[in-house]
Amino acid sequence: MANDGPDLKSAPVVVLGRLPDKKLNEEEVRQKFAELWQDPVICPVCKTDEWTFGQNITHLFHLSDLPKPVIEAYPVIHVVCKKCGYLMLFDATFLHLDK
Repeated sequence: MANDGPDLKSAPVVVLGRLPDKKLNEEEVRQKFAELWQDPVICPVCKTDEWTFGQNITHLFHLSDLPKPVIEAYPVIHVVCKKCGYLMLFDATFLHLDK
């Protein structure tokens, strides 16, 4: 099998602890997306336009092994198609919703 990434077996694992969930203000999120959303936003998979927002900020983690292991977390808001589950991620910091 081809090696498509760094050898994580040899890299020491650094655990920073779980980031606390941040509950989103639903009205604030809807208001922000109302400014950005160009109706209708059509799901590329099932072609419907019904979406739901996650209730918390989710953190995506990136593990870097150069020059030493570092874990970076990226706060995102997820938007999910109500019919098929297609997932879109939006940068919570960029949208100023991670405060």
